[in-house]
Amino acid sequence: MNIMALNYQCICNYFADNKCQLLIVDKRVSFDGHPSSFNSSFVCSNGFLPEDLIFIHIKHNNVRNNYVPSRMYKVSRRKI
Repeated sequence: MNIMALNYQCICNYFADNKCQLLIVDKRVSFDGHPSSFNSSFVCSNGFLPEDLIFIHIKHNNVRNNYVPSRMYKVSRRKI
């Protein structure tokens, strides 16, 4: 999710009512090989992460020479 979603009251209410974990990366991760315009974070639950709040450094943001397409991208492009 876009980290800016934390500004919305309904999202904050959801987090207040449900035990959630948050993983925040230090770069704007690319999903298509082009720089993203937003910073992403990942919401988890049920003890998926070892701690409730994790800030993580990643080497690169998956753009240009470092781009690796997601395996999910190939699945979502298939006709069902």
